[in-house]
Amino acid sequence: MLILAGILGALAAGAAFDLMSGSAEDEWDDPDAEDQDDGAGEPPANADPGGSLLDMLDQGQQVGGAPAGAGDQHGSGGCGPDPSPTDAVQIAPGEVVGSSGNDSIVGSDGNDDLSGGKGDDTLRGLDGDDLIFGDDAYDAAGNDLLDGGAGNDTLCGNGGDDLLLGGDGDDRLFGGEGDDTLFGGAGDDWLDGSAGDDWLDGGEGDDDLSGGLGNDTLIGGAGADSLHGGEGDDVLHGGAGDWLDGGEGDDLFVVSYEVGQDGLVHITDYAKGDRIEVTMPDRDTALTVADDEGGHAVLSIDGEPVVRVMDAAGLRLDQITLAYPQP
Repeated sequence: MLILAGILGALAAGAAFDLMSGSAEDEWDDPDAEDQDDGAGEPPANADPGGSLLDMLDQGQQVGGAPAGAGDQHGSGGCGPDPSPTDAVQIAPGEVVGSSGNDSIVGSDGNDDLSGGKGDDTLRGLDGDDLIFGDDAYDAAGNDLLDGGAGNDTLCGNGGDDLLLGGDGDDRLFGGEGDDTLFGGAGDDWLDGSAGDDWLDGGEGDDDLSGGLGNDTLIGGAGADSLHGGEGDDVLHGGAGDWLDGGEGDDLFVVSYEVGQDGLVHITDYAKGDRIEVTMPDRDTALTVADDEGGHAVLSIDGEPVVRVMDAAGLRLDQITLAYPQP
């Protein structure tokens, strides 16, 4: 049931609003299972890390547990190219560069610097603060699996359709070119899909997710997260305490609600062409849309504020969908 109040209710006179049921049906396999088979009013403090991961690495900033430029002995620092020898070689303790083929490289319990080179590679950092490159160039085409393991890791997929698993720790994941899948895992993580149609899941912790170019799917997970869709038609999934910025394109904001949740979901850049989907507990609950001070709108469920839409002048009632649990 939808109830309108205040200015929004007056503007809605004569407007068509279709009440739609259903739920988002996004499905994905458990990356860990596949891996086993194969062998409040302020944005979160983690918001806006100050440029892309590529920029941070190129500037020589400390990222994760390894200094940017740690790979300079075998190429350029950051998420740039590393050489591709014919066979995998160990350059120094904790530093391994793969071959031009399909490599499987396992690090140590220390702080490792691993690069897959060309090919479809599997790289596992294990414990420690690791720096892992999937390919030897940003535009290389290898489809790589990068698993940081425990520790504060930095994973750079570069080219290809890559799977990046941050694991435990405060990780930084950079997908690069291609349609990449990034899972932050536990910890306060930073995920950047860059180019391509990417899937980003922050997992537990206060995460910062940036889709970049392409039609991306961003899932904040548990914690107070910041989601930035970037260019393209993106889908942003947020819960209590999250800040959602769709960026350019026609975006879908999917809001999860739990009874008694602590904190609002903030949508910061709602525009014509965007849509909001609110997950309702059941069909007996009511969603109220009311105007707030400063031109904002507040969506409440059974009187409990759930979503604040900033600068809601472009909000139309036919852009709000109610989703219910499947019977």
